Amino acid sequence: MKADPAATYRFVAALVDALAAAGVRDACVAPGSRSAPVALALDRHPAVRVWTHLDERSASFFGLGLARARRAPVVLLATSGTAAANFFPAVVEARQGRVPLVVLTADRPPELRDAGASQTIDQLRLYGGYAKWSHELALADGSDDLAGYAWSVATRAVASAIAPPAGPVHLNIPLREPLLPAPDALPPIASRAAPPLGLRAQRPADGDAIAALAAEVARVERGLIVCGPQDDPHLPAALARLARATGFPIVADPLSLLRFGPHDRSLVVEAYDAFLRDGATAETLAPELVLRLGDAPTSKVLHGYLARHAAVRQVLLPGDAAWNDPDFFARDLVVGDLRAACDALADALGAGASRRDVWTERWLAIDRRARDALDGWLGALAEPFEGRSVAQLVAGLPDGATLVVGNSMPVRDLDAFARGSARALRVIGNRGASGIDGVLSTALGVAAGSAGP
Repeated sequence: MKADPAATYRFVAALVDALAAAGVRDACVAPGSRSAPVALALDRHPAVRVWTHLDERSASFFGLGLARARRAPVVLLATSGTAAANFFPAVVEARQGRVPLVVLTADRPPELRDAGASQTIDQLRLYGGYAKWSHELALADGSDDLAGYAWSVATRAVASAIAPPAGPVHLNIPLREPLLPAPDALPPIASRAAPPLGLRAQRPADGDAIAALAAEVARVERGLIVCGPQDDPHLPAALARLARATGFPIVADPLSLLRFGPHDRSLVVEAYDAFLRDGATAETLAPELVLRLGDAPTSKVLHGYLARHAAVRQVLLPGDAAWNDPDFFARDLVVGDLRAACDALADALGAGASRRDVWTERWLAIDRRARDALDGWLGALAEPFEGRSVAQLVAGLPDGATLVVGNSMPVRDLDAFARGSARALRVIGNRGASGIDGVLSTALGVAAGSAGP
């Protein structure tokens, strides 16, 4: 069985055109023979920039970083067989970390599967439950309606990838040989006009839940806001406003974007990983209510503090992270767009109450003393220490810089030793699955995505 290579190319070109119309501007391609028609269509499309990588694993983490930096969907393309399997770690991180990826895997045609054909494995639902949506495309047979089908599938793929919670989708593309027509027979790219899909669908905050929570917050004297990793650059200002309205201090994870920036940081607590290690201090800071936003915090010490006060009411406002509570302390969930929920709750509360000043000032005073003690201790060290290196690196970064931090000790050293500032630093980490792999490739992708078109 032989294919019509011109029909194959028209089909994949329609797919690529639809991806571009839906908002895809970047594609990370690892070369291969079976994927050549798709790679060529991506390279020829005027709205798509192709980033070529020799290694699929590097390509996938580069694409992950690129999508994080741009906050936009990125295409990954691999040829058939184990090449596609090398995308798996990045796909897992994208699903856990809510990063929109459109994963395209070229494949042998169905008749070559389970027949001993080279570079042929079972690629159907290759990424299992980690793909938000998986679909195998039809074989190109020259049918007139295949272009419309390709547009439908591509548009659905991008919409699924960016819909909250964002994540990876997988399109498997079986292709028969011959794969490509002669160069002089390649049809021109015919781009249809279509508005790009929005990256982030806004879900309104639950009005009844916000009203009930506002009434409860108004009665509480010792409240606390805990913000874990999140990447909305507009959330810090909204959360600072909420903190003023509640009078509660904000325990800010290093990946929350709250420790750095020109927003109001007067209620931000950052040295908690040090002072909450002391049991007596943690006991004097017993809250009556905890509002938890974003992903689960990085600090094990903070998790221990929340465990110590597990009987206290803890309310999740996770945005698109759904139920993100690995310690199982929370009992309530307020669903809705995180920034909108903060604004709605602040509006419902109005101005903060002065009766909370003693509680909040206790947190801030302990934080200042702990921060000064840590800085003094780091400055007096005579021997090399990784925590001081992290603190010095952060202190030397210019306004507007982006820092990519690895898991295990790097992010914990950042949490413990780096001092916040009014510089607009963007801190990014792969905390979805918290793997230690792909850091360099992710950082290169972030750098590429932060540099502009």
